[in-house]
Amino acid sequence: MNENKSAKNNGFVFLLCLLVAIVISFVPTIGATGLINTKILNIFLVGITVLCYVIVTLMSGKIKLMSFILIVIDIMIVVLNQSFEMISLAIIIMLIDVFDFDDSIDYRKILIVFFLISSSLFSVIVLMYWFFNFNNHDISMWRIDKVIYRKSLGFVQPNVASILWIGIFFSFVGLLNDSYIRLKIFVFTCISLFIFTYTQSRTSMYVLVSISCLIFLFGKKVNNIAPRVIKNLVFCVPILLSIISLLALFLPLNLTVDNILSGRLTLYKSFFNDYGINLLGQPLLENAMFDNGYLQSLLSKGILFFIEQLIIIVGLFSANKKYRYTTLLVLSGYYLLGFTETVLQHFELLLPIIILMTMDVKKSKEEML
Repeated sequence: MNENKSAKNNGFVFLLCLLVAIVISFVPTIGATGLINTKILNIFLVGITVLCYVIVTLMSGKIKLMSFILIVIDIMIVVLNQSFEMISLAIIIMLIDVFDFDDSIDYRKILIVFFLISSSLFSVIVLMYWFFNFNNHDISMWRIDKVIYRKSLGFVQPNVASILWIGIFFSFVGLLNDSYIRLKIFVFTCISLFIFTYTQSRTSMYVLVSISCLIFLFGKKVNNIAPRVIKNLVFCVPILLSIISLLALFLPLNLTVDNILSGRLTLYKSFFNDYGINLLGQPLLENAMFDNGYLQSLLSKGILFFIEQLIIIVGLFSANKKYRYTTLLVLSGYYLLGFTETVLQHFELLLPIIILMTMDVKKSKEEML
């Protein structure tokens, strides 16, 4: 009788996780077109996640102390800053706990659904743009020594299109099995380079190509458990990038590096000189043109938010003792993207990562049996 009840509970939680994956596959992509108010879409995403979290918590009859503390702190930050957007940290924690409910759930199926819906929606929007000039937001801009033309592919901005594609890429990497890994990653990379030829998104392209090359070199071994030293090095990356980002505010301006980064260093210094670093957020910087997720969190959302974000993406993400190379490569890509893009709270990137980490927990436990 208990076994039947447990099976029903697991099946129900699987459906909850599937619901969350479907919502996250739709909301960022639809929101990226700019045709529907993103606040409405985000409220819907938050509502679904909170509902699933409450249900799972009630079913388990317990709540993780660390999760509870971090959620309460984030809610306090939201209230003090009067900024609904800052609820993102609490939602990340809830997603981790929902997907960590039961090891018997088939997380691969959920990741497949996320990949299929996300890639299908992306493809439909791009095709509509290509054939009907749908939602054209193409731009011309000066980069280093020339003017470049960047295609938005039907989204509000070329970089937005590229980040959505990176989320699809992360889920694709998570689905790689031992058959034809090199061929699969080669084909996907060729498609990606074709997309980046139009969006001209350098960071996204470099990250994707780097991960693809490493997967090609590893082959079947990419799904092996990585040594602990590699895992520890990967989780040092966001701390190192945070330090480098902070140094950019205080060190003298290097014109060569500033030109390579399209004037980003000058912009960061300007924000810092005008507003400084505060314990709480700076509303005037909330919609400023940041291209660094670490500085954006620190300068616009405040020290408290920044510290809690690091605790989550370093502390909570590294909680599992064993990770596959696949997961660590995706995590590295996410951390590096955060250095030149404000993506650290993007759920289309975070969901594949959370699912991959949960799959690794399941794999580690199975190997122990």
